[in-house]
Amino acid sequence: ETPPSPMADGKLRFINDYNGNTSTVFHGDTVVYSGKVLAYQLTGGGDDYFYVQSNVGDQYVFSLCDASGTVRIEDFGGYPAGVFGNWLIVTGYNISDEEGRETVYDLRTMQPADMGPSAVSSANQIGDRLVINTADGMGVYVVDTLEQLEFYPGWYGDPLSSWTSQTLSETAQDFLMMNLYDPDTGNSQYRLYNPLTGVSYDNVSSYLDGDYFSVEVGDTYEIYDLTTGGMVDSDWRSYN
Repeated sequence: ETPPSPMADGKLRFINDYNGNTSTVFHGDTVVYSGKVLAYQLTGGGDDYFYVQSNVGDQYVFSLCDASGTVRIEDFGGYPAGVFGNWLIVTGYNISDEEGRETVYDLRTMQPADMGPSAVSSANQIGDRLVINTADGMGVYVVDTLEQLEFYPGWYGDPLSSWTSQTLSETAQDFLMMNLYDPDTGNSQYRLYNPLTGVSYDNVSSYLDGDYFSVEVGDTYEIYDLTTGGMVDSDWRSYN
C-alpha cells in the first residue's frame, strides 16, 4: 500500500526561479500553477489565494489566483496589501492609468467594490476593524461590510507592533501608533489609538514596555498605563 504523501496537506507552496522569472505552485502535493511569472503568498489569503507578478513592458502586472491555480482577477492594478474578510485591498495604482485603479475587490464576486477608498498606501486588520491608510488620511472600517466608522485627515496609522521592538501586552496589541506630519514645521504628532474601543492618547513620546507609554506635556513627561488609562508617574526627564 502506498503511504500518503507528506505534502498532501492542502497547503500552498512556492518554488521561484528569480533568474529565470518562473514559478511553480503546489496545492498540497499537486502542481496547480507553473509559468513565466513570480508567484507569492498573499497576506490573509491563507491556502485559498495567492498572486502572481508578471512584467509587461516596464511595469508589473499583478493577478489573483485561487488554490486551484485559476486566475480569478487578472491585472488588478497596484500591489496587493492583502485579503481582509471578503475584500482584496490593493495599494497604489498603475502609473500609466491617469484615472487610477480600483483599490478594493469583493472576493464573492471578483468585481470592484463601489465603496473602495482611493490611493491606498497600506491596510491592517485589528479585530473586526480594518485600518486603511490613503493619500488623504486614515480610515477605520468594519471588516465584514467595509462601512467607514472614522476618518482622520492627514493621519497615518500602523499597528503598534510595527513601531517598537518592546514586548507588547495583550492590551497594547489592539493599539495603533498614528502619525500626523506637518510639512511646514517638519514636526510630527504621535497618537496611540485603539480602533476597537475608540480610546486614544495624544502627544505620545515613546512606547516603553508591556502596558506603559510616555506622553510629552510641555516640558514634562508622563507615564500612562494602557490597562487602566491612568497616569503612574511624571517627571521633567524623558523615559526610555
